[in-house]
Amino acid sequence: MAKPTHTSVTEEPCTCGYLERAADDPTLPIVYDAQLNEYHFEYPSPCAEGECEQAKASLMIYHCPFCGGAVPASKRGLLFAVIPPQEERRLYKLLGDIKTLDAATRVLGPPDDDNPHGLTEQRAEREGAPPTVESFRTLRYSGLSDTADVYMEETRIGGVHFWLQGKYLGPPLAGGDAEPPDGLERQGRT
Repeated sequence: MAKPTHTSVTEEPCTCGYLERAADDPTLPIVYDAQLNEYHFEYPSPCAEGECEQAKASLMIYHCPFCGGAVPASKRGLLFAVIPPQEERRLYKLLGDIKTLDAATRVLGPPDDDNPHGLTEQRAEREGAPPTVESFRTLRYSGLSDTADVYMEETRIGGVHFWLQGKYLGPPLAGGDAEPPDGLERQGRT
């Protein structure tokens, strides 16, 4: 078993059973998502003007709060397509000469999403400088690949940063009988 997060200090699994018991207790804020094999702290969402009184916010649990053991591996990755290496190379070659977001729209056409505050970066106070929050314009292209969504963000120094994300496929197929949406193949599944 791999460590649940890059900051985890252990990969020893939880063996005390606290999370299972807590998720079964409706008076506690711990819930279990069987489909994703994940535990979350769930609490009311802080909404403006009380318009979403029933809305919930959640925080994923990576370690048991009682014994500190790691929770079971999440199945969240099964919700997304695996990007084959040859597709990754093709996309990065296509994007290689793009140095600005304006150039991206000239070369690739209009994006599927153009979010002026797409990526937000928070920096803690350091060396006497106050904490900051900065947003960066982010473009998303969904039509360039059958398996990947392409994201681009402007950088602090005026360049562009790219990343690929496997397309959302939905929950894992039970029994493997149904077809994935849009004819996408479920790659990397066992």
